[in-house]
Amino acid sequence: MLRTKGVLLRRVGRVQEAVEAYAEAIAVFRAVGARRSEARAKNSLAVAMFVLERFEDAIAVGLSSISIDLAIGGRFQIAKTLSNIGHAYAKLGDMPRSLAYMRRAREAHERYDDHDARADTLLCSAGILLEAGDVDAARALSADASALIAVTGSVYDMIHERNVRGLLARARGDIQGAISNASEARQLAESQGLMSYHAYATAIEAASRVDAGEVHTGVLLARTALGAVEASSSEYGIEVRDLCCAALQKGAPASAADAYHRAAAHVRAVAGYIRDARLRALFLERTVVRRILAAEAEGPAAGHDPLRRGEMA
Repeated sequence: MLRTKGVLLRRVGRVQEAVEAYAEAIAVFRAVGARRSEARAKNSLAVAMFVLERFEDAIAVGLSSISIDLAIGGRFQIAKTLSNIGHAYAKLGDMPRSLAYMRRAREAHERYDDHDARADTLLCSAGILLEAGDVDAARALSADASALIAVTGSVYDMIHERNVRGLLARARGDIQGAISNASEARQLAESQGLMSYHAYATAIEAASRVDAGEVHTGVLLARTALGAVEASSSEYGIEVRDLCCAALQKGAPASAADAYHRAAAHVRAVAGYIRDARLRALFLERTVVRRILAAEAEGPAAGHDPLRRGEMA
């Protein structure tokens, strides 16, 4: 019950409350020796830490969950946990390790015939490959996920898929395609109360509408998405800020400098959570991070166009 409560709280954006519910569940399971349940709760806690953008902690808790599963001879959610770890390494900027974990996650889904979160693993892999600049590989994995979602009918995965397709469309210069996919994702996420996906979709749509010349609508959407991630935690907090600041820079330049200042402060706060010096350095080298920090340093004249080919976020 406590773990389920945590999942529901996390999905609607009440992440700190979710962390408390997971921590309580872990303590209870450990006290009664329910190792499998403890591993599941730790996996859920790792996801919550990921949403809080405490990526190093998410990795540590995820690895602890896997160690318990292996110790008891279980394979429950190992693929999903490997995927979460790989995604966290991507957020830290360690692409080789991220891609290695994502490959292991996809292999685990196949090896154990584990369908839980399989589409999510494919879509996360696609997003990471897109950031790494491999648009073709990202498109292939996204297509695999789309085929799977057509069978499962998962609305949660469908929203994720539309966001990834929106990013892919932006990468190949298809602005109308980006608007269409992001708008659909935004509306679906709103109907499901999925805060992180809603904010990300809104940011993608905002930047795309400004690019298409729909400046007023794009700026309104950008301010909405910025307000959402500044009020609550999101694993896409940095990406949303990047897209929204770009939209404001083009559509409402008078307010862009302050938005970049707040975005840079957030980036530095996330960097402060990273204890490992190597990972902190890699994080600060992420293209999306460098763009925000450089734009703040350059002042109001700074501008960029994120998620174009050759300049992946």
